[in-house]
Amino acid sequence: MRRREFIRLSSVAALAALTGCGTLSAAVRGFAPFSQKLPIPPLTPYRIMDGVKVFDLEVQEGEMAFFKDTKTSTYGIDMAFLGKTIRVHRGDKVRFRVKNSLDETTTVHWHGIKAPGNCDGGPHSIIEKNTTWQAEMTIDQDAATIWYHAHTHGETGRQVFMGMAGLFIIDDDLADSLNLPKSYGIDDIPLLMEILCTSRVCTTQ
Repeated sequence: MRRREFIRLSSVAALAALTGCGTLSAAVRGFAPFSQKLPIPPLTPYRIMDGVKVFDLEVQEGEMAFFKDTKTSTYGIDMAFLGKTIRVHRGDKVRFRVKNSLDETTTVHWHGIKAPGNCDGGPHSIIEKNTTWQAEMTIDQDAATIWYHAHTHGETGRQVFMGMAGLFIIDDDLADSLNLPKSYGIDDIPLLMEILCTSRVCTTQ
């Protein structure tokens, strides 16, 4: 068995075991061979204003070719599908300006961030279409790899599955001092997996 095939089958087995849905054989049958390079979301750019890192994000519609000759309608945050990776450092003062260019309401929630309630981006922080919502906070927690995503009441699952999710990386002095890979996208590779479960099978996207 080739190394890539072993990793592929091991990943499917782990997903099936963790989610408890379907049989391994069904999951393997539904897992398409590698046909595209692993997409690596770029880092979100920011600008400094009065000592604050300002991130301008836009929630937008997009289109992706997950399979040859087939286009799929998607949502993305500054991209056609998924969101760019936000990277900050402990102690940073940050401001997020989120423009909603969808034809529906949404929210953007910082999952795992210690943030004031009015900046959390939960279901109560609705962003109407064609408007911009702003959140500002100081990053004061240990290094972590977490994520941000839509958290719209009654629509969270659908909007996230459409692509409204991205990585949120926090660095700190301790992480900086460790002898670990640090070149994003080169030896520090982000991996986002979307798991779809039905009563019989788990697949990944």
